[in-house]
Amino acid sequence: MDTEHTLTVPSSTFTDAQKWVIAHRNGPLLVLAGPGSGKTTVLTNRVLAMTEEGGIPPEHILVITFTKAAAEEMEGRFEKMTEGRTTAVTFGTMHSVFLKVLTEEGMGQFSLLERSWQLQLLGNAVENLNRTLDTADKIALEPEIIDRIIGYISCRKNRAPVTKDLAEQLGLTEENLDTLYREYVKSCRQQGKIDYDDMLLVSLELLEKSPSIRKKWQNRYRYILVDEVQDCNPIQQELILLLAGEEKNVMLVGDDDQSLYRFRGAGPEWMCSFQEHFPEGKTICLEENFRSGTIILQHAQKLISHNQIRLKKLQRAASLQNGLVSYAVYENEEEQAEAISAAIERHYGESGRYGDCAVLVRSRSEMGCMLKAFTDHGLPVYAPGHKKRSRLSEAKEDIIAYAKAALGEADRAEWMRIINRPYRNIDREWLLDGDIEDLFKHRYPGAQVVAAIRQKMLQFGRIQPDDMGDLAICRLKEHMFVLQRLRPYAAICYIRKAIGYDILFAKEIAGTGNPGQILRDLDAWMEEAKKQTSLISWSREMYAELQEDEERLGDRDAISLLTYHAAKGLEFSCVYLPDVNEGLIPHKRSIDAEDLEEERRMFYVAMTRAKSELNISYVKQYRKKRIGISRFIAESR
Repeated sequence: MDTEHTLTVPSSTFTDAQKWVIAHRNGPLLVLAGPGSGKTTVLTNRVLAMTEEGGIPPEHILVITFTKAAAEEMEGRFEKMTEGRTTAVTFGTMHSVFLKVLTEEGMGQFSLLERSWQLQLLGNAVENLNRTLDTADKIALEPEIIDRIIGYISCRKNRAPVTKDLAEQLGLTEENLDTLYREYVKSCRQQGKIDYDDMLLVSLELLEKSPSIRKKWQNRYRYILVDEVQDCNPIQQELILLLAGEEKNVMLVGDDDQSLYRFRGAGPEWMCSFQEHFPEGKTICLEENFRSGTIILQHAQKLISHNQIRLKKLQRAASLQNGLVSYAVYENEEEQAEAISAAIERHYGESGRYGDCAVLVRSRSEMGCMLKAFTDHGLPVYAPGHKKRSRLSEAKEDIIAYAKAALGEADRAEWMRIINRPYRNIDREWLLDGDIEDLFKHRYPGAQVVAAIRQKMLQFGRIQPDDMGDLAICRLKEHMFVLQRLRPYAAICYIRKAIGYDILFAKEIAGTGNPGQILRDLDAWMEEAKKQTSLISWSREMYAELQEDEERLGDRDAISLLTYHAAKGLEFSCVYLPDVNEGLIPHKRSIDAEDLEEERRMFYVAMTRAKSELNISYVKQYRKKRIGISRFIAESR
């Protein structure tokens, strides 16, 4: 059971609750660590106290956290604290730890499916399913939809409950979802790969079926510290319980109010049932918030108190500053974006920094208007995962990718980008083939790459000579052959007219604000290419310009434009939360009580990123349609 120890650190360094956690040694412990509670500092100091004061061999300590970046940061902090004296403590993610287990047990001879390949395989499955569906029922290859389908697959593998009405929320049938799951699993097997969920399932089976191996790893890691425990799914929870063994020297650190990954099978329920799993366990709350002002914290806690599935707790601000919370209403998102841009410009005039400010949104689809306003105002912005700032830049990237492919300069991602633009019924899985990959690496011209793909498809019976599929791929081969001989202006014209890119692009931009202007801007860009004579020089120059634009968006002293999920763990002096409207947050797909509580947790996380100033706003019209105010505004005021 628990043993108290005297600390060598100055007593003024930590609060009483933090000191208690650092001094704790044996037995199960749940630490409720809210936003800005200093949990990483407490965790690393507890490990230090265990090794230097508790006499616990560092090789017996395992520290698990949710992301690779967090694990590396924690390990770096610990090494700095010990000046390299103690390096045998294991820091890692759940996946890296159990990859180590499998490798040491002689079961690491598998090929792990990286996320980029996972997205590609799932994209293939969606394309295959779309061929069987009517036009109105086809699945859009949008990042948010793909992420939710990946979450569905993960839930099925991890024995986690699938969100009720998920199929309906995505505009699919249960049969469609099941088809995508089976197609994805089949593709993984055909490629001889396993994904991260499979790896944990194999690890669980190993530890469950082999008492000797289980005991070996329980003896290896006699003290287990798990950070961000609210993000663990059922399989990860079972693995932790198995490793904890009979000694149960496990410390779980997290905040049930910040559980945001229900779509992956995680939720606050495990933390809420801690005493059921560990009847002898202790629970302590780190109540001081060292980040947000008192007023900000009060509004956030008022919001989250409406959730039913949570551990009751109260945070208080350690700072004497109250902070500022404001609420504003605008006619539409354009007016809102202009107001936020102007406010950030004023902030910059006072502080000399853009990086103090963040604009947080529920989903990436809400970023476009803010990005346009920032660009119009000449403001530097960091928006990861949203480097395509406009439809125009998307078209440029497609055309450059075509040119690079024809010349043998395109990588697999660029081939993935154009292979079915326009649609040609070519499975992207052929671009994952090792022989085809070699052609990319050795810079074979596009015509030869397409010829090799055709041979593979004929070999495996995916097309027959002179059928519709064969004719489409032969036309693409001919396009590649022609393109590599053209000058830049002629090449762009050929891609737009002969290949048919303009028809596809015009359909895609039909619903945007000013499609005619986008096409005129594309014409002007094409006119500029008349000055160039070499397609290879032009494509390299244009590609470099796009990269420079991306780097400018990632300027270090820049406004952060992030989703609520991406902002988790970060903090900013000044935070703006636009589009706080019903249907956006909470999302219109959030139908049942559990989904609604997760949406409320998301908004709570967004609010608690603010240190000094929190600005919440909503609009009367969104995308030219009337829209109501979010219930979360009333709940937080």
